Amino acid sequence: MRPVLLELPIGHGFHINSFGVFLVLGFVFGLVIAHRRAITAGLPKNAVLDVGLISAFAGIVAARVSHMLFVVDVIEGDYGGIKEWLGIWDGGLTLYAGGAVACLFSLLYLEWNGLPAGKTFDACAPAAAVSLGIGRIGCLLNGCCWGLPAPNGFPLAMIFPRHLEPMSSQENLFTLWPEQWADFLLPLGYPPGTPPPVPIYATQFAAIAGMFTLATGLIVAERICRRRGDGQIAIWFMLAYGAGSFIMEAYRGESAAVSWLGTLCGLLPGQWLSLATIAIGCVFQLRLLLRGRAEAIDLPPS
Repeated sequence: MRPVLLELPIGHGFHINSFGVFLVLGFVFGLVIAHRRAITAGLPKNAVLDVGLISAFAGIVAARVSHMLFVVDVIEGDYGGIKEWLGIWDGGLTLYAGGAVACLFSLLYLEWNGLPAGKTFDACAPAAAVSLGIGRIGCLLNGCCWGLPAPNGFPLAMIFPRHLEPMSSQENLFTLWPEQWADFLLPLGYPPGTPPPVPIYATQFAAIAGMFTLATGLIVAERICRRRGDGQIAIWFMLAYGAGSFIMEAYRGESAAVSWLGTLCGLLPGQWLSLATIAIGCVFQLRLLLRGRAEAIDLPPS
């Protein structure tokens, strides 16, 4: 893993972090793809560019604020420093909060300018999947969004360097709560007293592969299903992303580590947000189907 992608001999040393680099690369590639798709769809040339810039700024701010609320304790007077709040280049973004605020600001912009929301979001959906996939490469190099310990002998597991948080969190658990550590590993097939590091699920690789697969699937579905309502591609993105995220959250160790909310009915907060995304997608899908049916009924007889 390589959290610091490049170190320049400027001043006391200037670090270029992997997460920040791939966050920017993901945004740029996504914006270029969405822009080209928007032109093909007959949308105004600057529509997607404006939406992308507005939603990116609003989304990143919301994603950072929501993440920081999980890692600081305002009740105890721990507000964090300015550098902590601004340090998105080190990782720490809550995608659901950022995505929700980004979509809200995008809808407001489109409504204000009289642009078709469904067609615009259809142009952006595959691009968003590509952008998220590239951003997850930054997560992999940075060592964030790590997985839970995998069963003994699991072929798709990985070990991070000991100084990174995925492994240091295991060291802390082993040192502070050795009995809980042993009880946790026993069902996974590890001998009693197995010390860290223990291989973990390669959740970052799964997320990267999932996002690029989703982008490809959306483009293929778009070409196959030509008779569809505006917004259908975006709805498919919501449903697929929500389902994939629900499964992924169950295997992420970081989600359990930073969540002070605990679980509700056995589900983590991220899984409930995934279910909410699926529910909203289903509502939009039903609305789209009813609208298409109403338009078909209103058609004059041939």
